[in-house]
Amino acid sequence: MEALPRASVTLIADKFGRDTTSDGAAGIFRPGLQFQGSSPQMTKQWLQDSFNYYQRLLSSPDAATAGVKHVTGYHFSSKYPKIVHNELMKPILEEYRECTPEELRQHGHKYGTFMKTLVTECRRYLPYLTRKFEAAGGVVVERHIDSLEELAGHYDVVCNCSGFGAKELCHDLTVTPIRGQVFKVHAPWIKNIYYEDYDTYIIPGFDHITLGGTRQFDSYNADINKYDALGIWERCLALVPSLMKAQVIQEWVGWRPYRPIVRVEKEVMTFDSGKTLKVSVLYLDDRRPVGEGPAQGSPGQALRGVWTRLLENEIRIMRLEQTRINHEIQNQRDKIRENSEKIKVNKTLPYLVSNVIEILDVDPNEYGEEDGANVDLDSQRKGKCAVIKTSTRQTYFLPVIGLVDAETLKPGDLVGVNKDSYLILETLPAEYDSRVKAMEVDERPTEQYSDIGGLDKQIQELIEAVVLPVTHKERFENLGIQPPKGVLLYGPPGTGKTLLARACAAQTKSTFLKLAGPQLVQMFIGDGAKLVRDAFALAKEKAPAIIFIDELDAIGTKRFDSEKAGDREVQRTMLELLNQLDGFSSTTDIKVIAATNRVDILDPALLRSGRLDRKIEFPHPNEEARARIMQIHSRKMNISSCVNFEELARSTDDFNGAQCKAVCVEAGMIALRRQATTVTHEDFMDAIMEVQAKKKANLNYYA
Repeated sequence: MEALPRASVTLIADKFGRDTTSDGAAGIFRPGLQFQGSSPQMTKQWLQDSFNYYQRLLSSPDAATAGVKHVTGYHFSSKYPKIVHNELMKPILEEYRECTPEELRQHGHKYGTFMKTLVTECRRYLPYLTRKFEAAGGVVVERHIDSLEELAGHYDVVCNCSGFGAKELCHDLTVTPIRGQVFKVHAPWIKNIYYEDYDTYIIPGFDHITLGGTRQFDSYNADINKYDALGIWERCLALVPSLMKAQVIQEWVGWRPYRPIVRVEKEVMTFDSGKTLKVSVLYLDDRRPVGEGPAQGSPGQALRGVWTRLLENEIRIMRLEQTRINHEIQNQRDKIRENSEKIKVNKTLPYLVSNVIEILDVDPNEYGEEDGANVDLDSQRKGKCAVIKTSTRQTYFLPVIGLVDAETLKPGDLVGVNKDSYLILETLPAEYDSRVKAMEVDERPTEQYSDIGGLDKQIQELIEAVVLPVTHKERFENLGIQPPKGVLLYGPPGTGKTLLARACAAQTKSTFLKLAGPQLVQMFIGDGAKLVRDAFALAKEKAPAIIFIDELDAIGTKRFDSEKAGDREVQRTMLELLNQLDGFSSTTDIKVIAATNRVDILDPALLRSGRLDRKIEFPHPNEEARARIMQIHSRKMNISSCVNFEELARSTDDFNGAQCKAVCVEAGMIALRRQATTVTHEDFMDAIMEVQAKKKANLNYYA
């Protein structure tokens, strides 16, 4: 206006609003290598004039208002060395050099340059120009036009710098939007700019840092994409890891116009109405990779070039994403390996054995934090703490750090802790009395129901009371009934009570704990009751389990007044047994089988419903049962075909099952004495007489 004082200048521009990336982005003075003028000399002159203009503005008092400042920084690439080597910039900028090997290794790139240049924040610069324009007498008029024809006859020359509007005003179908997703963050410690290839950038401004890294062609999606945001952060953190501490101020999506070829030309446009207009056209940056020449040919060829570039850009983005994911996977593997080594070092034996006293919930919000302190994400999770007592009689309160599952810990558990830090490293097996562990039958019982003769009714009752509740629990649930908690087997000695209990354990594939009544009678007060408690606790841990208490009458006799400490201890043991029978639910996989041959002296509290619900009598076997018992025990013997088991059964009147088995064993011994290879009927008859004689002798002796 100073050179042409009589001239009237009208600026026509697209609307500048908050939906464009220029609202938050900052322009770095780093032109591309492609020619922007009519000749290389013109391009160099443009660059020098532009830099001088901003340099003068930087030296003026309006620098901060205009958003212009000096910056230093890097431009990196791992693929295209020509991107980072701009020969046009060397004579203009104060400093422009290649990165040192140390700088490249630090940021993980193959190529790079360091520069000292200028940055212009658009959100400050454009309002500054508007104020300058108005101060010079300019007037801003908002007007909507559909074609440059509307300006014909009103102006001598129109300088067309339109953006998105070029598609309609200039009939330029190659103009397309580029979607960008940008972050504003507060990170005052970052002073340098960072560029990576074409996309990722970190630009420090006057009061915030701008992060970007997405260029999506022909996209009008205005929604913030969390995956794009994650990609921006991943790539920016790879350049500057300290951004992890940055505070996000704003995140938004905007667009800018794109055209594959810079349009720089002058023409006289002639419209259908016959009107003419002199137009100087200058719009849209060229963002082609370095080394590509300007597109030539028909508009169709230009459009094909656009789509080719779009596909190449998508392929490049996917490759970068693949590289990022592989890098992240490798980082996670390194962290896992490092943490595994730390855990291995910390879990070095020996441990200090401790008991858990109490489990407490900890809310991290209860504890304040200092302003500006780094946030520990692990501490922000609501966790568990424990009160433990060590074997050295010391009590500690400490967090459960995750080496053991805090949800499964409960008071009374045995844990192993580090002898120095006292951190809980491992959950130890529950501590049981060694005498109780010895009661567990290590090998599963192998007896089958087919090994038991003459007890078909008793077998059926035991299956209903013990086996079915364990193997077919759903049947009881469907009927809505509760299975029995325990079974009492009573009858004379040698009638198969213990044998049937072992067969029952084999059928249910259960752990078998065999307790003898006399074992529970201990010398010290409370010792017998502790054995009962530990036995039931061990059975619960190894469920399904069957607890077989033989000779129940040793501790289950009727209570009576006595001043002897031994009698009172026996009664305390029985009371603990009653408590355990009431203490576990009938739906658990723990069943109690008790056996006695003196049911008449048992305490009525043991026999009531809800404890030992089922009572199964084991009488002496009848004739048919005795024959079956002897057949079972002699099936592996080499016996003669003349053996008549019915006659043998008639000859063994009043024999129990154990004595019938003894007859078979004795018959084999008689055949062995006479060096025979088979056992005959006469051998069995002699064995019956032998066993009967011993039976009478024993009876006479004890009488």
